[in-house]
Amino acid sequence: MREALISAQSRAGIGTGSCRKLRAQGRIPAVIYGYGKPARPISLSELEFNRFLAHNSPNAIIRFKSEDKEIADTIAIVKDIQKNPMRGSVVHVDFQEISLSDKVSVAVPVTVTGRQADDRGILEQLINEVTVEAVATKLPAQLVVDVTGLAIGDSKRIADIELPEDVEVLDDPEAVVVRVSAPQIAPESIEGEEGAEDAEDAETAETASTDGAE
Repeated sequence: MREALISAQSRAGIGTGSCRKLRAQGRIPAVIYGYGKPARPISLSELEFNRFLAHNSPNAIIRFKSEDKEIADTIAIVKDIQKNPMRGSVVHVDFQEISLSDKVSVAVPVTVTGRQADDRGILEQLINEVTVEAVATKLPAQLVVDVTGLAIGDSKRIADIELPEDVEVLDDPEAVVVRVSAPQIAPESIEGEEGAEDAEDAETAETASTDGAE
């Protein structure tokens, strides 16, 4: 996995007011944690970080560029992103400092590919992320579940996912990731069909009664 370069500036203010001022300047407040070091408050260009998110995996390895020697060349991964619930803009980021030779655990997105055997079935994805552990350079950008050939009643578990070499799953391997369920008939449809049948039976009975009277 290649490294992504992101520019960072150290920041002294850590309160709400200071963070609000940074956002007004087009910068995102963030913190780097890890390796027994004190938390290091930093700020990022909002434009640059959004560009990073658009072109990289959420688990991409980041190397910081900075004039601050304690931040420059720090290697990290994104641990948490907080967003404004109304606008969807990034308001804060937590980074975890890592070593390229150490194993780290991250949540990796699950992507579904292929086409089930029976189009009448409803394909349900029950798990969107799986936690894995690997050396940082071998962390996968995503895990792929192939549903080709699945029939109604079939499913795929975490254990069925083909993993890259040296990647270990930390979640329950028996957990169901996707399944194909039978389509549900709406109660209104059932009542409508039964009502139509009752009307048809009544009409038949009425016709028979009229014929008998004649």
